[in-house]
Amino acid sequence: MKYRSLLICLSILVITFAGCSSSGPSSEEVARLVAEQVQAAEKERLAAEEHRAAQQAQADTQAALAKAEQALTVARQQAKTAEARAKAEAEHARALEAAKLAEEQARAAEAANAKAAEEARIAEEARAKAKQAKSDARAKAKVQTVTLAAGTPIRVITSSEISTQTANTGDGITLILNEDITDGDTVVARRGATVRGVVSESDPGGRIKGVATISVNLSSLTLADNSEASIRTNDHHVDAPSATGKNVATTAITTGIGAAIGAAVGGGRGAAIGAGAGAAAGTGVALATHGNPAVIAPETVITFNLAAPITVNLPRR
Repeated sequence: MKYRSLLICLSILVITFAGCSSSGPSSEEVARLVAEQVQAAEKERLAAEEHRAAQQAQADTQAALAKAEQALTVARQQAKTAEARAKAEAEHARALEAAKLAEEQARAAEAANAKAAEEARIAEEARAKAKQAKSDARAKAKVQTVTLAAGTPIRVITSSEISTQTANTGDGITLILNEDITDGDTVVARRGATVRGVVSESDPGGRIKGVATISVNLSSLTLADNSEASIRTNDHHVDAPSATGKNVATTAITTGIGAAIGAAVGGGRGAAIGAGAGAAAGTGVALATHGNPAVIAPETVITFNLAAPITVNLPRR
């Protein structure tokens, strides 16, 4: 637009100058010159516009190139970030897989350890059972089982006086086995072994029979291996004698019986004890006028019988 205005102004000046000078160029020449000038100016304008357009295009191209470069840089950075992220995710996935595998291996190892421990426990129990069975077999081979039938006699001798004056119902007593108890060739209990019993009844006032009465039975027997076996036997009853005037004779008879029992048990000291105990018992009877006590004298031999069978285990000889 600027160049067009300039050409118009130039054309006006040329025409004016031509009109003032009669000797100048003609109007056609002026018009031609103006047209050439206009064409030249138009070409210049077009060239300038093309130059500006080229410059603008170059600037746009450079801007586009810069933007593309920036975009490429950003893309590269994003690609690197994405690659790093992908790599990190892959590493994370591999770590998770490794952790999962390790956990599975740990569980498998734990299960294997538990199974091994259970197998070891079972093996240990089997060894213990085998050892116990072997021990039981050895013990059984060294032990024999003996059964004493009901009614088997047990002969004992009293070691001290048992009297309604001193013994109450339920009191324990200690006696001595007077002869071996055997089953075939097996000695179940040896002579001299301790036998324990109980006072099953002590009636010093004669409430039942009119005279004092005492009953005893046996409760346990010391076996040949020194162990004790519980037993049940019949009761042995003793009633007090009626009071008579023959106290001296009674004393003599009692003393004689005590000495005889002491001699039967083994003589010597036993006989002396029996004699003394018999004399003491006889004297007690002689001094009493009525209500005599029921007495089982020391060294009295009593035979009890088992009320029920017993089974015992004894070392095999």
